[in-house]
Amino acid sequence: MVEETIEEIQSEYPEAELTVDIQSDTSVNADRGLRYAVNHALENAVVHDDHKTPIVTVVVKETAGQGEIQVIDSGPVIPDVEIKVLKEEVSTSTTYHGSGVGLWVMQ
Repeated sequence: MVEETIEEIQSEYPEAELTVDIQSDTSVNADRGLRYAVNHALENAVVHDDHKTPIVTVVVKETAGQGEIQVIDSGPVIPDVEIKVLKEEVSTSTTYHGSGVGLWVMQ
């Protein structure tokens, strides 16, 4: 699933350098939601990178008996306020909230 998603993103963004590092034979029962989240993470990593050639690596591994997918990119870091919203360290309201649902979906 991860490799297929990388191929899709690569065809949309040929300038990007996308690689996958599968570190173990990790098997995951993936539904459309996981595919959507991985696709969204990869597309965000490419689109929000201000380099001429965005570099994105996807690492797939097993940690404590669970599959783990990491998206590592060369773009800017996620702003602290967005992390705090995800971790529910700050209250959201109609006037104060995160900048979108993208990070929330990937959580």
